[in-house]
Parts: sequence; structure tokens; C-alpha cells
Amino acid sequence: VLFVRDFDTDSCLSGDRCLNTNIRCRQIQLDIICQPDSTTPYSVRQQGSGMVDPLGAAKTRVLASCNGLGGAALKQIGTTASFTVTLTNYGTQPQTYTLTPDALYTNCIEADNVDTIKQISGAQITYNASSVTVPAGGKASVNATVNVGSAEYNHYVEGFTVLHGDGCEDLSLPVLAFYGDWYGCENIIDAPSYTGESIYYE
Repeated sequence: VLFVRDFDTDSCLSGDRCLNTNIRCRQIQLDIICQPDSTTPYSVRQQGSGMVDPLGAAKTRVLASCNGLGGAALKQIGTTASFTVTLTNYGTQPQTYTLTPDALYTNCIEADNVDTIKQISGAQITYNASSVTVPAGGKASVNATVNVGSAEYNHYVEGFTVLHGDGCEDLSLPVLAFYGDWYGCENIIDAPSYTGESIYYE
């Protein structure tokens, strides 16, 4: 309700366009949740885009998307993959964001059989620009490249694209890919532990 009311007061949006844009923008305005006592985020497969930031959502006027969605679902990839982040400014002022390489993570099993993630050495999301300015009422785009570094074959590669706002709210998009052969690597459903063929209990 607060989001809709906030957009209703903005002269650049009205009616159905206001509501639809409002909902889409708010899906992007989220905080990335990290594990306790760590800078490692929880898996994209667990937290999705993150936790809603109501105050930030009420302030933002820029929508970040990848192919019209609130995240980059790259599916099966090789050692590198690319995608484009499109920024749409529904406000009346230009907005500038800075970009630095973002870390990538992969799934792993800890000693107590807890499924978690760890940072991949040499793996990053890099960008074709160090900053981008989105004109008022306009669009801009940034090309991003995923490099899997030393990731193990047949494992997830995941992380977040973060755009640091210059006097405006930060934006982020979750990135998820599978480095390897999705259909040939292993069964979707793990074998029972007593068979001796279980991946989880190996």
C-alpha cells in the first residue's frame, strides 16, 4: 500500500502504468542477506533476490532487469557467459551507478552434511563499464560477463550483480547458472543412502 501511494504522488506515473511499474520496481529493491558472521550471501537458490527493503523501495525510481525479469537465469553455461542489465528510469532526475567486479559462489556440502555455498577462486561477474548514468525518463544498459574461474564442473555458479547508487538506492539482481552438463551429470533425485550411490551421503 505504501509503495502504491508513493508512486501515486509521482507525476511521471499514473493509473495502471503506475501500479504495474511499481510492482516490478519493488521486486528489484531488495537487500542481499548474508550468512551469520560472514560476507558470504545465502544461496540465490535459497533467498532468491533477497529481503524486501520497504524504505529503499519507496525511494527508487529505477528498474533493473535482465530480459524483462528481475534476475539473470543463465541456465547451463560453459566457462564464460554474458548477459545484459537494462536500467529504466521512471523518475524525473538522472541516476548514476558504479559497478565493480562481483564475487561468484558455488554449492558445497560441509562436514555435517549441510548444503551451503562458498566463494569460487578467480570467478567474477565483470562489466563493460565502471559506471552508468540513466537519463530521466530513459534507459541505459550494461553488459555483464560471468567467468567461472576454478569452479568445479557440474556445479552451480551463483551470485549477485550489484549497482551502487550515487546518491540513490543501490540495485541488485540475482545471477544463477549451472556450469557443466545439467542432464548428464547426475540424477535429479538422489539415490537412497543404503544403496551406496548417494551423492549427498557419499
